[in-house]
Amino acid sequence: MVALMCMGVILFRYYWVSTESDYDILVQKPINRWKPHDVILWVEHLGPWSNQYRETFHKAQINGSFLAHLRDEELSAFPFHVKNPSHRQVILEEIRKIKDHKVKLPQNLWEYKAANLGKSLFLQFGLREFPRVTFLYLYLFDYEDTFLPFIHTCCPAYITNAMQDIPPDHVPQEPSQRQWVEFRVKVCLMPYLLLVDFAWQWLSVHCWISWIVIGNSMVMSVMEYVYVWTLWRRRQMRTLPKTILQKTLNMFFVVLLWPLMPQFFCDFEFYCGLFFSSFIYISVRKPFLKLAQE
Repeated sequence: MVALMCMGVILFRYYWVSTESDYDILVQKPINRWKPHDVILWVEHLGPWSNQYRETFHKAQINGSFLAHLRDEELSAFPFHVKNPSHRQVILEEIRKIKDHKVKLPQNLWEYKAANLGKSLFLQFGLREFPRVTFLYLYLFDYEDTFLPFIHTCCPAYITNAMQDIPPDHVPQEPSQRQWVEFRVKVCLMPYLLLVDFAWQWLSVHCWISWIVIGNSMVMSVMEYVYVWTLWRRRQMRTLPKTILQKTLNMFFVVLLWPLMPQFFCDFEFYCGLFFSSFIYISVRKPFLKLAQE
């Protein structure tokens, strides 16, 4: 199993390196350092509708500093000729976000990993081993940046007829009472179901990776009940706090020391947790599975 995991991670890493992935370019480089080819790359990432403007921005050869000062009337004039007002509004809104955050916001898993490697390792390990404690940590210490987007994705708000006429910028960002109830029920009874809901919403962006996460989460949901039931049947529930403390120390050891670790080791840890989390979960709890079969 270890050999298969090593070969799988090496092949995945070779595939993304050989295809010259650009996920870590715009999310790490400030906009004032963008070159014309970075601006073209940013235009391509806006969506399929922006492909018609790729050649326009290529001919204009503007850099990031010029892009940051674009205005609505300039986009509609020569040399851009963005006649659609909705497209101009989206472009200006994305420019405003980049100016506020100094860099491009991550739009997919790989960009998020490139911009937040330490947090990615923390979430990957914590959500696999201690999902409830990890959600509590995010609620207390990373509420706006991570917890709010997560709860709105996993437990989306139900839009009523009265809310349809409200502009998106005026929609309340705080979760509703119904969202809190749904989240608390899931996080107490089946926390891995939240990962299934989150991956389901990202099927259009990461199709096969989302299916891998969904499969791993379903397996870990079953194994968690088997694990707890085995501890309860053997009257070993008192050993659970010691196990949690040991795993937590290991998690913080990896997260705190990741800046000193080689890039390959961090990638290995991340890809193993992403693609083989269910196998790792089962292997760690294998002795308890044997007890359950007796």
